[in-house]
Amino acid sequence: MQNTIWLNISGCPRSGTTALGAELNKSSDIALLHEHLPRDLFGPINLLFRNEGLHIAHGAEDELFQSILCTDRDLLPIVKSIFSCVFKKTTRVIGTKCPNLHKYDTEQYPSGLERKQIHITRHPIAVVNSYIAKGDTVCVDDPEHAFCDWLTSLNYAIENYRTPNFMCLLYESFDGRSNHEQAKQVASFLEVTSDFDLSGLRAPATHPMPDFLGHPAGSRVLYAINRLFDLENWINSYSATLEKGRMVGFPLQKGEAISLKASGNGWKYIQRGFYPAEAEGSWTHGGESILCFTPDEPLSGSFAVALNVSWLIEAQNEPTRFQIYLDDTLVGKSSIRVGKSNGSTNLFIFNVERFEQTSTSVTVRIVVENPRNPALIGISGDNRNLGLMIREISFVS
Repeated sequence: MQNTIWLNISGCPRSGTTALGAELNKSSDIALLHEHLPRDLFGPINLLFRNEGLHIAHGAEDELFQSILCTDRDLLPIVKSIFSCVFKKTTRVIGTKCPNLHKYDTEQYPSGLERKQIHITRHPIAVVNSYIAKGDTVCVDDPEHAFCDWLTSLNYAIENYRTPNFMCLLYESFDGRSNHEQAKQVASFLEVTSDFDLSGLRAPATHPMPDFLGHPAGSRVLYAINRLFDLENWINSYSATLEKGRMVGFPLQKGEAISLKASGNGWKYIQRGFYPAEAEGSWTHGGESILCFTPDEPLSGSFAVALNVSWLIEAQNEPTRFQIYLDDTLVGKSSIRVGKSNGSTNLFIFNVERFEQTSTSVTVRIVVENPRNPALIGISGDNRNLGLMIREISFVS
C-alpha cells in the first residue's frame, strides 16, 4: 500500500504560495489546507489519545483497546478523514500551504506520513514591492525588513536544496510555455498522476521595478539586492545561488558590529537558532545558531572575532561550552563560568590567524554543547532551551 504524503508548500510571503497551492488542489490526488500550521492541526488531534496513555499506564487488557482511540491505529485515518471531509475527495497527498513555514515548529507529524516540501521563490524586488503594497500584520511596510525576510526564506531553500524530499520552484520560471513540463516534474516528485498543469501561475514578462525608493531605507535595500544578485539574469543568478549551496547575507559595513539587542541590527543577519531579542541581547536557541552577512571587503588573513556575552545559565558549577565558526572554519571555542559578571559585559576575543572567504557572504555558526532549560533544572519557570545571551558580535582587523 502506498504511503500517505504530507506536503508543505513554503516560501516567503508574496512569493506565489497561494497560487501554487490553488493549482495543486486542482489535482484529484492532492488536498492542501490554506495557511494551517501543522502543529495547529496535529496538536489538538493528539489530545484525543490521552485516554490511550492512561489505560496503558494502568495495564488495561488488550481487548479494551478495541474500544479506545489508539494512536498507531487511528491517528492517520482521522487526519485523512478531515481532509476528505473538507475537500470532498480522498487523496494520497495531504498537507498545507503556509508562507514562512520555516519560522515555526513543524515537528508534530504522525507516524506513517512521508513528509515532502515544495518551496517557491520570487524575484526579491517583486516581493518587497508586494510587502509594501499589502502592509498588513504579516507583511511589514519597511523594505529592509521585507528583504531580510525574503533572504531568510531563500537561505532556508539553499540549506535544503539537495534534500531528496525538498523541491525548489522559481515563480519567474512559470512563463506559460514551461508550466506543463514543470507540472509533470512536480507530479513525479509527489508520486501522483499528472492531472494538473499549473497554468494559473504566470510571471510578468518584464523585470519588476522598485516601488520602495521613497522609503528612507529604499536605496539601501536596492543596493543590497543588486550587490547580492545579478538582476538582469535573475533566473540564472537564482539557480547558481542554489547550486553553490552557500547562504546569502545582508551587507555589513566595515567597522559595523552585529548587535543582537532588541534595539540593534541583528534581525538583518539572524537566520535561525535565536529567541526574540531582549534589551541585553538574544539568547541562542538549542545547540546551533546561525547568522549570515556580506562584508564590505572580503574577510581574509588575520583578524579577531569579538563575542560580547551578557548572560548564560550557570548550574552546579558546570561551565557552558561553545564553539564559533566562520563558514566551515572553527575560529574559537571556550568553556566558561562567569559568576558575578553574569548580566554584565563578558568579552571573548578569538584571534583568527588564517581565513579565506570563499563566497560573497560569510556564515557565523555558534554551537553550544550544553544548552540548559531553566525550568527543568529548577532555576526558574523559563521553559526555553538556552545557551548564551549574546549582546554583540564584531570583527576587528
